[in-house]
Amino acid sequence: MLVVTSNDTATPRSCSHPGWLREGPRTVPKLTERQIVSADAKVKQFHDYARHIFQTLVAWFTFFITVNYASMGWLAKPSADSHAQHSLVSLVALVFALHNVLGIWVTLVARKQMITIGATILTLDRLTEDGSASPPIPELQCNAVPITLYSVGPLLMVTAMAPLFVAWCVLPFLFGRT
Repeated sequence: MLVVTSNDTATPRSCSHPGWLREGPRTVPKLTERQIVSADAKVKQFHDYARHIFQTLVAWFTFFITVNYASMGWLAKPSADSHAQHSLVSLVALVFALHNVLGIWVTLVARKQMITIGATILTLDRLTEDGSASPPIPELQCNAVPITLYSVGPLLMVTAMAPLFVAWCVLPFLFGRT
């Protein structure tokens, strides 16, 4: 709820952000209707962008993990020329280990981007609701962006890719003993 003063500013009366209780009332400029519409349009764009990033990340991850396991299965089949197969296994394992490192890095970059987008959306939501642009506390805010899913999902993906990296690094040594 906002209290409008005579100098055309708005003062938040209450807010879920605990900083308001410590800071006391603040005076912030009142938003115009055009600014509110612009902020709402940006929120929608950020929602769409975050959803698109997450959907693309999940699709890529599913394909990536499938190719990893299919390649391991293909390399596990016996061959008549074990020396040539060991060289092939070593090369393929090196390439997949590198790809898993890059996959982990890209997943963490996407996670950071989604968290940033979530914080931006919370700030814009807050700006349009009570006129303040103070930094949000995601745990206390509620909006349509599932920030917890968007931040924990990529961590689970990294958790699935890390053992694959180790498996690809160990595979040539295990293969050479048979």
